Amino acid sequence: MNKNYKKITSFETACEAEGLDAVALVKKWNKSGELLRDIAGKKLEIFFKAINGKWKADITNASQKKIYGFVGFKKDKNKPAGFGFSHTHTGWTNTFTRAGSRLFTETTEQMEHAFEHGEQMFVEYHCW
Repeated sequence: MNKNYKKITSFETACEAEGLDAVALVKKWNKSGELLRDIAGKKLEIFFKAINGKWKADITNASQKKIYGFVGFKKDKNKPAGFGFSHTHTGWTNTFTRAGSRLFTETTEQMEHAFEHGEQMFVEYHCW
């Protein structure tokens, strides 16, 4: 497990951990006419890669434990209309996810950290 995942709190810190230039990447994507949703997806992939460190999900290995999150929209008294994470779900025998992505982590704590610190990227990915 990547013990330094708590240092990854944004796309920028993820890029730093991966040896990438966040500003240059976003400029490149914007210049090429990428859609906001597609840019957010690329950001999430880098974000999850940094959180996971050297660990990689092997979707062909049913016995490898993989954590994936369910992203949902909900009405909350503190957020009258908006975005929220319904819960995270542990699964290691299938790859079904209602979020439509394959963003896995090794532990539930890592997934919760990703949801907490990557909320804007999730909003941009799922809402645009």
